[in-house]
Amino acid sequence: MEASAYLKMPTHYALPLAAFMLDHYGTEWMQWDPAVLRDEMEMEFGQGIDEHVFEKIQTASTILGTNGFQTLLEVFVPVSILLNRDNVITDEFVPASVEDVAWGVTEASLIDPETPTEGYAPDIAAYVGLILSLQGFLAPPPPLNFAIMPEGPIADSAEQSIGPEGDAMSMRLAYDRGEAVREHLRMKAGEMFRELLIVPLTDERGRDGIRKQLQRLAGVTAQSS
Repeated sequence: MEASAYLKMPTHYALPLAAFMLDHYGTEWMQWDPAVLRDEMEMEFGQGIDEHVFEKIQTASTILGTNGFQTLLEVFVPVSILLNRDNVITDEFVPASVEDVAWGVTEASLIDPETPTEGYAPDIAAYVGLILSLQGFLAPPPPLNFAIMPEGPIADSAEQSIGPEGDAMSMRLAYDRGEAVREHLRMKAGEMFRELLIVPLTDERGRDGIRKQLQRLAGVTAQSS
């Protein structure tokens, strides 16, 4: 596939886009002002680069070039949403879903393998634990093992409303929710696998990097099975 056609596709994953940018620009593009980067890319690959594509490229730059995704809640939430969905980040706060943070953490760890998944700030860990608890999870599923589950009023009121006779139902609900997250990760992994096979690269050594990322992806999704 030609690079110009690839960049006009309406949906993309950030990992193959990161491979594309590193292949074409090395690491310099992460230091460029977004307006300069867009001008450079449109000069080289033509006008009409999809807006979602450019947002995903900027997101990959954030993950590779900073530690904001692991340390700042105001970065973690919108980046997780953008990685999981295809909507453009806005200034308005939108809460992330369990699926958003599960895939966001998965793909971010693939984009930047040097960052350990347990290295998230306490407020991010507490936020993830809160949304897990609100969705009926009794414990964090992989890859969200770093989450801090609430021990206060939310957990207590849930136990009181369910009662001893509802323990089995509660556990079944938690299992079903975990299965839904695992299925979501498998679906997203399959889609990203197919994109990784078509991303246009100029240096065949990049294919070796993609193969390593695919092996890492297989390991991450296996943990969620």
